[in-house]
Amino acid sequence: MNNFWVILVLLAFSTTVTCRKFGFDSMQNITVSQFACLANEGYSFFIARIYRSKGIVDDVGLENIVRASEAGFHEIHGYFFPCLKIECRQSAAQQIDEAFTALEENGLEIDKLWLDIQVENGSWGTDKKHNQAFIKELIDEAEHGIDKVGIYTQNDSWKNIVGIDWNYANNKYLWYPRFNKTPEELTSAYTPFGGWKKPKLHQFDQNVKSKCDVKINRSWDIDPQEF
Repeated sequence: MNNFWVILVLLAFSTTVTCRKFGFDSMQNITVSQFACLANEGYSFFIARIYRSKGIVDDVGLENIVRASEAGFHEIHGYFFPCLKIECRQSAAQQIDEAFTALEENGLEIDKLWLDIQVENGSWGTDKKHNQAFIKELIDEAEHGIDKVGIYTQNDSWKNIVGIDWNYANNKYLWYPRFNKTPEELTSAYTPFGGWKKPKLHQFDQNVKSKCDVKINRSWDIDPQEF
């Protein structure tokens, strides 16, 4: 009987691990063979950068979407760096439109779009009301082009950019960076903010040189049944 329960526990653990979905993002120009190699390494989704903080479409990201698809990736997301610098004269909506126009003109589709909201961009001002309005415009315009829109951010960035309790995006999924090298549920390592009770994706490692000779940031889907 004891052996039976041990086997049952091991099977349950094995099932949990098997159900985990791992993915990656990268700004590197990746070949089809490298994408195929990464798929063989267990990655099931790819997140391409489609818009840069310079206020331009990311052509490398678009090419990567093509190659990821050719390599057999069926789940491809995009992430979007907004531009708030003085030289970027486009509104939030215009920037989103540029990204979706580029996708459409190249015959490309993505499953989800993540808006990258972090202080590391260096272009967010101190006027939180202005930042809130800009992000709201990003979200509203993005939802005209795609059903599934999420936010990439963490506590400090959200606090400094829009205020820790601003919750306009709390019905969007959260992609949360915490580089602890290990995928985890974040039950004790995550403090709710912005109305998000928990993240959807956990980015747990960055700038990893994979066996496929590609530098990647690694993420995992905390609850693949939910999205």
